[in-house]
Amino acid sequence: MNVLIIVIFYGFNSCFGSNGFIWDKEQKNFVPIFSINQFKLFHDKILNKSRQNEVHNFGGQELHFTYFEDPDYFEFYDNDTKATGISGDVWTILSRYLNFTMVLKKTYDRELGTKLRPDENFTGLLGMLERKEYTIIPKMEAYLARLEAVDFSFTFYKDHYRFFIKPSYQFNTFWMLDLFSWKIWCLIVIFYLLLSIIGILSHKLNAQNYPHNVIRSSIDYLFYSFGALCNQGDVLYLFQKNFQILSFSMSMFSWFLITSFSSQLIIYMTRTILIPPFDDFETLMDESDYTILAEKHSIVHLGFTKNYRPIYTRINKAGRIKFYSNFKHMWNLACSENKQYTVLQSQYLKLDENLSCKLDPVGKEYFKTWIVGGIVKNFAYKRSINIGILRLHEYGIIKRLKTRWLELKHLPNTASYYSPITLDQVSLLFSMYLFGFLTTILVIIIEKIIYFRNIKSK
Repeated sequence: MNVLIIVIFYGFNSCFGSNGFIWDKEQKNFVPIFSINQFKLFHDKILNKSRQNEVHNFGGQELHFTYFEDPDYFEFYDNDTKATGISGDVWTILSRYLNFTMVLKKTYDRELGTKLRPDENFTGLLGMLERKEYTIIPKMEAYLARLEAVDFSFTFYKDHYRFFIKPSYQFNTFWMLDLFSWKIWCLIVIFYLLLSIIGILSHKLNAQNYPHNVIRSSIDYLFYSFGALCNQGDVLYLFQKNFQILSFSMSMFSWFLITSFSSQLIIYMTRTILIPPFDDFETLMDESDYTILAEKHSIVHLGFTKNYRPIYTRINKAGRIKFYSNFKHMWNLACSENKQYTVLQSQYLKLDENLSCKLDPVGKEYFKTWIVGGIVKNFAYKRSINIGILRLHEYGIIKRLKTRWLELKHLPNTASYYSPITLDQVSLLFSMYLFGFLTTILVIIIEKIIYFRNIKSK
């Protein structure tokens, strides 16, 4: 009876058990299921059949591919009979490994396809595979709804979408505070207070060596210590000859600070920073005037068409998103000065050499998805292709191709130039001077008022 169940199970299913136990009446104990000959024979038969599919040799069989020109992903050459790019190279290597022939059909329609109504067929490239006109789409996002038309191959790599904008760099007004990390600033303050406390104690223990008109309180000592720390001269050095090691420590500490500050001064003063105008869809809508640009029939287009999130509905109703078939046209719009545009594109956006400006990524990551190949439904040797892709991952070939093709190598040529230091770059410095000057004037006025009041009271 058990054997009959296994025969029926294997007859209608392509899967098989990997382990398990069964009760042995003779041994009166549980034993491994495949230690019984009847089960082992069926298991070996199914396993051998599966391994034949894994190592299937196509014998030069023609597999028909269809895709459009996609720079760095799938580029046609040699009269459109061969392909390169990351996806092109992956399938070319697979064709040699599995011994099949790639027959390419270049299309000028960039639409992967979608199903407009439940009772209709897919459009675009997906529709061609659904009608079995071709065998493989070399690159596509693993969007769940597409499984109705095609099967997915093993994954190539993971992708996500980012906002790209024409950057507007600004000088960092608070560059002086960025010279040191907050931990270093805390250590500086602690060390300054420590030296000041030691100096105050030494002053109290040796008060007879200090003229009364120089140091009247601990606040005066902190003031003079701060002047010494800023390398403005150690006034107290003349009055504490018995504690020269303290003055030396203060001088060395000041020298290290000045050296560290001066070595990074020009770099931090002239450095510019990009302040993102928005971080996500919500801040884009509420805090900026940017309009989103995206490719038609991309995963972004599908997401906004289906209105999966309330923010998508808001953006659609406000007309803050536009779709184009020509991605270079989108980039040129994003570089224009007339209106603020942001391109919602793959993180591996490769900027064209002829692009009129540089686009920088900002904000969060969206539409995270796996990049796969699309295979016609019920293809007999899909497992062989998946095993081949897995081998390419194991040998690091896909990782190497990803590094080669998807790094941002071709950036627009921007002429480097030097600009004079402007008031904005030193505004904090002058603000500190002005604050100190006004504080000094205020202190002098208060002292004069107190002085004249004391004279009148006498």
